[in-house]
Amino acid sequence: MRSLALAALLLATAAPALAETLDCVVQRRVYATEAFGRFSNPIQERMRFEIAPDGGSVRVLDPLIRATYGGPIQGKVTENTDAKLVVTWSIPMQGFNLAKATMTFRASLQKAPNRLIVTAVPLGFQERFFARGGCARTG
Repeated sequence: MRSLALAALLLATAAPALAETLDCVVQRRVYATEAFGRFSNPIQERMRFEIAPDGGSVRVLDPLIRATYGGPIQGKVTENTDAKLVVTWSIPMQGFNLAKATMTFRASLQKAPNRLIVTAVPLGFQERFFARGGCARTG
């Protein structure tokens, strides 16, 4: 009986409870940039946000993050109201011509019309990338 209780406790602490999971789809624009290649946009077409119950932290996953890290990375909830959710995260990237930069991402979701705008900015470069879409609550 004691081992069953211990196993239940380990399961409860191994995977953090999620208050909300959002699966999002955006339409990407293709950009011709000097530093990051001819047909580049670091914003992926599909992304997932797993928001912690406290509402202040989030795990972010997209195909680029999965390929680079093997799973979700930690992001930050910078705003979470009844009307709007804003999430930020960053990852190091290497572009065309071996240009290296930390790419900072910002996803802003207007909840009522389900309008998502994602921006990506490589620190130290002039490029700005944008995508628009929406999200579905899956958890």
